[in-house]
Amino acid sequence: MDKSTKSIKNMFLNFFKKENHKVLDSSSIIPTNDSSLLFTNAGMNQFKDIYLDIEKPIYEKVCTSQYCLRIGGKHNDLDTVGFTNRHHTLFEMLGNFSFGAYFKYEAIMLAWKLLTSESWFNIQKAKLLVTVYYLDREAYDIWTKDIGMPKEKVILVGDKNKKEPYVSDNFWCMGEVGPCGPCSEIFYDYGKHLFGYLPGDEKGCGYRYVEVWNLVFMQYNRQYNNLMTPLAKPSVDTGMGLERISAVLQNVDSTFKTDIFSKTIAIVKKELNINYLNDYLYVIADHIRTCFYIIKNGIYPSNEGRGYVLRRVIRRMIRHLNLLGIEKACIYRLIYELKDVYIDYIEEKAINIKHIETIILYEEARFYNTIKKGLEVLLNKINKKEVKEELDGKTAFFLYDTYGLPIDFIVEICNEKDIKIDIDSFIKPMELQKSLSRKDSLISPSEKAREELDIKATSIFVGYNKLEYIAFIKELLFNNNKVNTIYEGQYGVLVLNKTSFYPETGGQVGDIGEIKTIKGLFKVTNTKNYNKAILHFGRVMYGFFRLKEAVIINVDAEYRKAIKVNHSAVHILNKVLCSYIKKKLIQKGSYITANHIRFDFICGKGKLLNNEEAKIIEEEVNEQIINNMLIVTKLLSFADVKENIKDNIIFIQREYEAIVRIVNIFGLSIELCKGTHTNRTGDIGLLSIASQYSIAKNIIRIEAVTGRASIAFVFSNKAILKKLKEVTNSNEYKLCDHLTHIKAEYNKLEREVKYIRNTHLAFYIESLIKELKAYNDNIIIKTIGSFYSSFLYLIAKCLIDNLRAKVIILNTKHGNNVRFIIGITEDLLCYIKAKDIIDYFIVNLKGKGGGSLKLVQGVGEFILFKKEIEAISNLILNNIR
Repeated sequence: MDKSTKSIKNMFLNFFKKENHKVLDSSSIIPTNDSSLLFTNAGMNQFKDIYLDIEKPIYEKVCTSQYCLRIGGKHNDLDTVGFTNRHHTLFEMLGNFSFGAYFKYEAIMLAWKLLTSESWFNIQKAKLLVTVYYLDREAYDIWTKDIGMPKEKVILVGDKNKKEPYVSDNFWCMGEVGPCGPCSEIFYDYGKHLFGYLPGDEKGCGYRYVEVWNLVFMQYNRQYNNLMTPLAKPSVDTGMGLERISAVLQNVDSTFKTDIFSKTIAIVKKELNINYLNDYLYVIADHIRTCFYIIKNGIYPSNEGRGYVLRRVIRRMIRHLNLLGIEKACIYRLIYELKDVYIDYIEEKAINIKHIETIILYEEARFYNTIKKGLEVLLNKINKKEVKEELDGKTAFFLYDTYGLPIDFIVEICNEKDIKIDIDSFIKPMELQKSLSRKDSLISPSEKAREELDIKATSIFVGYNKLEYIAFIKELLFNNNKVNTIYEGQYGVLVLNKTSFYPETGGQVGDIGEIKTIKGLFKVTNTKNYNKAILHFGRVMYGFFRLKEAVIINVDAEYRKAIKVNHSAVHILNKVLCSYIKKKLIQKGSYITANHIRFDFICGKGKLLNNEEAKIIEEEVNEQIINNMLIVTKLLSFADVKENIKDNIIFIQREYEAIVRIVNIFGLSIELCKGTHTNRTGDIGLLSIASQYSIAKNIIRIEAVTGRASIAFVFSNKAILKKLKEVTNSNEYKLCDHLTHIKAEYNKLEREVKYIRNTHLAFYIESLIKELKAYNDNIIIKTIGSFYSSFLYLIAKCLIDNLRAKVIILNTKHGNNVRFIIGITEDLLCYIKAKDIIDYFIVNLKGKGGGSLKLVQGVGEFILFKKEIEAISNLILNNIR
């Protein structure tokens, strides 16, 4: 048989087609009917509503080859890519599905026939073994009696904690409630030459056994009380990784050695002039394929949602290129060379390769610029002695969170400067941020939850001129469920018949404030629209609130005033930009808060405003503010607007209500807008452009502050200027020249230091190789002095590339801890793997670590390290002999 990945995929689909299954196309990797998922992560996603009995199936038996991404949430393989031989961020899931047509017996028989029949995959039966849920006697009997598998190859897998029978690797659940059932996993045995434990072992499978197919038997419906009720129509959902079965059929022990990835890696090596193979190339080969598919589906890099996932994948690629010594944009160059590998395989011709190249190039350039800014801040702190012996986790998190500087980069720089970094204290603010996000989710339902709310109430907004009002509670929600009462300390949602709270819409944030009764106080933290209702999110500070109760509304006046001022400022900024640029300017969105404004637009090729242009724009906006023009709002019929003032308005929405609201800044602009505005432009006070940058292809973002925030911004800049003049002993006219000269001198000295350091390092490594070649022992344990401690990884890499039949353990002491690296030379990999050693080592060291088959690194307690060295040496020697 043709064993190319493409042929294996077609053989799977043809097999089930002959077994009367309808072959369906892969759904988009962007879920269309499930807002709980960023990306499609399983073959069953497109059939979820069928399993939930929301939708009736058109076909009772179907099969698919589904593109899946697992880069977040419950299923996240991002950090394991490159460190195992079978995980990918993007893969194809082959699957056959039965919606009541057949169940366990037929599913197992079909799987066995496809895998072992000479007409199909023809895998040796002796190479296969399976796991079965320990309470699923029916499946066990089918495997042992009907299939005839030896009982020792049918492994029963129990519950993880012996207390919850359905918390098991072999019991699949769609969620906390809903369809679920036992599953049977089929494993392939690569042989004794690879290390591994039997499937179901708590230590994992290692590399010997790989799961190729999971047969899920959905036979129960789990209730909220954990009660399992049988489904009227038990169903089957199976999933087999195309990349994994291709590795098995192509007789290779890693999915990265299959035809698709081997071609990708060969092109990457050729284009980047790399003449060796390591785990970093596996990461790049996986990630560039993932980026290709994500961008092909219309996703752009951004700071949230799917765009953030794409950005993270690209940045992780850049990080691994840096580790290969490549420090410039180059990923985009690979796309053209790889297009035939991907397009021919996925059978798509209408793909804009130039578009994908441009997006990746832009993101690469942006990230290198980000790294530059973050590194400047970090080095500045080190050079000013703000950071001496240790970088605290709070500062590390600030660099990570504010400048996007990866923690790997921070650790690397600190090691070079012989500065310790407490990773645990970095994790604390990260966890705090996550906990705050979780707390916010209690206040504001997730998008999925909001979609499922059953709110029939209608709210009327009366708050353009009234901040205080008396209304009635029409709906109460707690934990996204309707209730009659909410009590002190509970987060909830109030829906009123009328409200003065402006809901978040049109880029303007929702109002905050208080809702009171004689018996209680509800602190409103956000306000949003939902269908025809306005939702007030917040917490009961004291007392309680009941359905149909009268309440007193009190919107935070200062907060609203600041928003009004900023919204009017956005209109002025928009008009001034249009007038000055004199090209077609397309507004892509705005974000208006009480503290600042954000304005996104497309203009021409998306070039940023230069300093002079930004100065002119800022001056013109402030000129319009000083003119103190009247701002009038008026309700008109949309028909009148189109008839009488259409020439003055840009219509950007597809549909408009019959009655629309006009915001007229006399002498400047007329716009359709529902937002809140101040009465005169003079109320804005002063506008300062704080920053501008690109957020996507051709899209420019301007951030600005007004009023008191603007004055504070100006004074802050003046203070910085004064400090710079004092430090450089210069005046404002010569300051730029002075700083340029200082930076040039610094760069020169840095290059000289780097040259001296690298020369020393090269001599040290060369002498170390000569010294260790004379060692007769298979195991080398070497302590590296503090001067070279930051280059531990590089030293280890050079040693395993230049020595033979050696297991190298390098270590360097940091206080009471030890950092160590274990390397295995190529000729010993058939006997022992570095990954296996560290799995044993870190448990006894009370440490942590990881890496590849050939090279791993970790940290632990120094005293325990010294104690365990002898034990680990004996373990290694036993494996080698």
